Amino acid sequence: MQHSRLFRNAVAKTDRQNPAYGLPLWMHTRDTVGVMQYLWEKWLPDSMAALTGLGWKELRPLLIFLAAMHDVGKISNAFVCQIGESMPDIRLRMEPLQITRRGEEAYRHHTIVGAAIVSSLGVPDWIVSVVGAHHGTIMEPMDFDAVMRSGYAYGDSADAPVWQGLWREQLDDALEQAGYASVDALPADMPQPAQMLMIALLIVADWLASNTLLFPLVDMERTMTEAVYPQRTERAMQHAEERKLLFTRWAPDDTWQFADLCAERFGYPAANAVQQAMAQAAGQAERPGLFILEAPMGGGKTEAALMTSEILAARRHQNGLAFFLPSQATTNAMFGRIMPWIRCFTDREQPWFGADEAAGSSGQLAVSLAHGKAMLNEQFSEVSEASTDADGVDGVITNGFFMGRKTKLLANFVVGTVDQLLMGALNQKHLMLRHLGLAEKVVVVDEIHAYDAYMTRYMKAMLDWLGAYRTPVILLSATLPGQRRAELIGAYLGQQDFPEKPMLESERAYPLLTWTDGEAVHTQTLPLDIGQTPVEMLRGQDADLADFLRERLAHGGCAGVIVNTVKRAQQLARQLESAFPQVEIMLDHAQFLMPDRLEREKRLLTRLGRASTSAQREGLIVVGTQVMEQSLDVDFDVLVSDLCPMDLLLQRLGRLHRHPRTERPIRQAACLVLYGDGEALEPGAEAIYGAYLLKRTAALLPDTLHLPGDISRLVQETYQPLDEETAANQADMDKAYRAYRERSGNQERKADATCIPKARRVQGRTRTTRLIDGLMNKRIDQSDEARAQASVRDGAASIEVLVLQYGEDGMLHPAAQTDEDFSVSPHVMPSMEEAKAIMRQSLRLPHLFSLPRVMDDVIGELETLRQTTLREWTQSPSIGRELFLLLDVEGRAMLAGRPVRYDTRYGFSVEKEDSDGGESV
Repeated sequence: MQHSRLFRNAVAKTDRQNPAYGLPLWMHTRDTVGVMQYLWEKWLPDSMAALTGLGWKELRPLLIFLAAMHDVGKISNAFVCQIGESMPDIRLRMEPLQITRRGEEAYRHHTIVGAAIVSSLGVPDWIVSVVGAHHGTIMEPMDFDAVMRSGYAYGDSADAPVWQGLWREQLDDALEQAGYASVDALPADMPQPAQMLMIALLIVADWLASNTLLFPLVDMERTMTEAVYPQRTERAMQHAEERKLLFTRWAPDDTWQFADLCAERFGYPAANAVQQAMAQAAGQAERPGLFILEAPMGGGKTEAALMTSEILAARRHQNGLAFFLPSQATTNAMFGRIMPWIRCFTDREQPWFGADEAAGSSGQLAVSLAHGKAMLNEQFSEVSEASTDADGVDGVITNGFFMGRKTKLLANFVVGTVDQLLMGALNQKHLMLRHLGLAEKVVVVDEIHAYDAYMTRYMKAMLDWLGAYRTPVILLSATLPGQRRAELIGAYLGQQDFPEKPMLESERAYPLLTWTDGEAVHTQTLPLDIGQTPVEMLRGQDADLADFLRERLAHGGCAGVIVNTVKRAQQLARQLESAFPQVEIMLDHAQFLMPDRLEREKRLLTRLGRASTSAQREGLIVVGTQVMEQSLDVDFDVLVSDLCPMDLLLQRLGRLHRHPRTERPIRQAACLVLYGDGEALEPGAEAIYGAYLLKRTAALLPDTLHLPGDISRLVQETYQPLDEETAANQADMDKAYRAYRERSGNQERKADATCIPKARRVQGRTRTTRLIDGLMNKRIDQSDEARAQASVRDGAASIEVLVLQYGEDGMLHPAAQTDEDFSVSPHVMPSMEEAKAIMRQSLRLPHLFSLPRVMDDVIGELETLRQTTLREWTQSPSIGRELFLLLDVEGRAMLAGRPVRYDTRYGFSVEKEDSDGGESV
């Protein structure tokens, strides 16, 4: 189709530095269509076509049409006024139309104007919604007639017929490119979840088409013709492949039907009973959906999840795996375990290589480590640096596009902290990109028991949407309360009540596999391949700690002490150093600089891991916080733990006699539980967990606990509602229970304020469109990653700093004990290599510095330091905007009026701290 002169002169974008260069709208449209065609051919998984209710071939023309119409709002008076600031002669280009600016209202965003235009052209309402949301914000329901009348679409009513002719020309061109005979051929309805994914796909296509390295701007005085196509698009896509912006579909084959995946992928002799049962359920279910595996610590749940993911991806045509964990430490550890598994699918000589050679794929699969310190992970950094090579690291690549804050979930394989998943339920701009990245994968969430009521509200919202997308999901836990198990299943099914709910709430079998097959729910009690370990449970106070350890370690061995706060871990470590001067006391908590923490966790794994020897283990006491219960595969001969909720205490007990050993000096597993001072609970524990779960756990703990046999029973009894008799006879327990319920309810209501609504699903065979409009009516503006993460973790945004220490020479050195030593001047901008080393000196300040009454003062003080003492550093592209904490030669500083200190033995501490509650990591 030949465009009119006016349509050709409509401008999509300009170069602000050189307004003579820009891009006509018709060219940007062609570019976006070309990218969309490429995505459909080589990137989009089959599962999305199934979700739309269209066939694979039927999906293509619809996507082409959306790409061709997405920017029609730029053919408007409002947009011409806006872009005219960059190109003053734009009015001349649009003669004889009268371009009229009518105050600020003329800047109504082109997405809204575009939606109004598309609506006036008679296309289905759901397409109007998609066009209106293609910049990442879903529209509110609005009066499009009022938008048209206001002058946003055309300035002078006399020009209305000319503008309408341009819009009709754009529509006719879009229909022709897509192959539709008329508007009536467009799908009249579309499920709401499919609308969400189409918006995301349109954003990806628009962003790639707007990349000037792929699609260069042109001299606006030149006359461009259709002759530049399709070569312009082909060159751009070839360049995108060379720069690793696009990658292979993951297409695992049918190996799972003929081989033991545990042996094939992990080198084990055979799968254990838990792994076999889970793989069988995934392979036999007609419509597999959500799987919940509750099994003992160290029982091979990770391998079971990876095996099941491969089976589900092959059966459901999913394009990757997303594996989420509670913390950066657990995420880093899992990344190292998953990388060898990923490489199984990039080895072309192996029978399971599933790359789509027919589509011209290179066999490269993209990986993303999704947390704020990903580039400090050595393995991920190696993959990133090698991605400029032909095949990356053994066919695994990464790139800048899929490392962005909004796009990191689009890679084939994602290993990330759980907040990256939960932010998909945060009412935030561009949330649909997270949905696109998740919907096409198998999603695995580990340690599902570790999340409070606030985070669980976001988790249930995400499960609701993933269920609507028919995305396979695997949840892993040592065990779950029955009510939580039922809630998670109900969220995935989109049903608050379902026939199997009472059974799930009362089920106490263990280990247990629960899964959905369509709308049906099944459970299976799994056999145990391990014996029962009796654990002697003792109760005591801090004063009993030294005597207990002295008695239990009299004949050798190692011990772990896991407490609830960093401050408490530091205090107990100092006490134990005085009591045991000949014994090595090691601390592990989150208040160490990253190099120090990584180094000590590496030492712990060497000395206490699966392969550790008796000599390595001898005479070591490790004092740590919750990071030890989640992230480290360590094995203690004896254990001490602060009182904490039952499920977390059982998780800590999973580090006791964890690995089978022929030589263990302490044959009887024992744990001393520290209850606090007298009748009072330890203040830090009560601040973190509340009194009820602590009191309930204390009341239910037996003198001897059998692992894993007692796990489910104890957890179910801890979390079941308080019975009337106990409430009547124990006033303090009843009061604590009421406070617990109120606290949980408040957390859920607080999460509701920023959580997206439930997905509107298609019921049965009737397809009735529910517009996506209004979905973001509670949207928050959390453009900062740390604040967005805090929004899904019920806490203030934590402050991260880079910590350096002055030397006697006046130069700055690393405060961490690291092999990567450096010496930099505070008055000279660091080199690229020095900046990279400085970035590793990261520390997340304790929560007390993020309290509302303190946080602004802390940030203001640190920003002042950056602008004065480190003024030259502000020019650095990598660290110029970072916050720094500078310590004196003794490792001390003042921060917001508080004396702080860092040393490599105890970590970061506040030397004179007011009572601000516990630091729970």
